[in-house]
Amino acid sequence: TNQKQPMSHNTTDFIHAVIGDIDHIIEELGLGSLPAESQAAIVGRFSEILLHRLLLRVPEQHIETIKHSLEGNPEAFAAALETTIPDIENALREDFEQTLSDFQRAGE
Repeated sequence: TNQKQPMSHNTTDFIHAVIGDIDHIIEELGLGSLPAESQAAIVGRFSEILLHRLLLRVPEQHIETIKHSLEGNPEAFAAALETTIPDIENALREDFEQTLSDFQRAGE
């Protein structure tokens, strides 16, 4: 059976729901030639950092709501973020670029 267990989502799932495209991370970091497992590990780490950055932007009064939404499905989390972070598109772009430059510096 193909039923998902509760709590089976990882950080990458949540970031995927927020940015809509994990391949973008793989391209930006130049991971295309790496084995899938290595790609997944790096994208996972990237997702954790990006998620952490986004969570820092959530206004105090919405923190509990957002944390609770992390226990649900990624789409609900993405929707909750969009309603709580002002100007989510710019916030996401800034945080994505910042995380990217951190990774590129670390990889040099």
